[in-house]
Amino acid sequence: MSSSPQLKEIYDLYDQKVQLENHIKNIRKEIKQATSIMQMEELKCRKRVLRRFYDALILVLLFALSLNLPFLPPDLVSPPPLM
Repeated sequence: MSSSPQLKEIYDLYDQKVQLENHIKNIRKEIKQATSIMQMEELKCRKRVLRRFYDALILVLLFALSLNLPFLPPDLVSPPPLM
């Protein structure tokens, strides 16, 4: 093969293949980074929703405390009867 007249052409094709593989690896890295950024933004949105829900829940509990209402209905608080 070292004396083949197509050696330069084969080497050029191999070099192109290696360059394309490196380009594909770089694109995959960029896709992973973009996906990671998107997931972080979605997580921030979810945290904001949970924070709002938590704040609303605290307000309801404080309101119930101010009215001296029990947190749970009595049938859920008392243990079940023994059989």
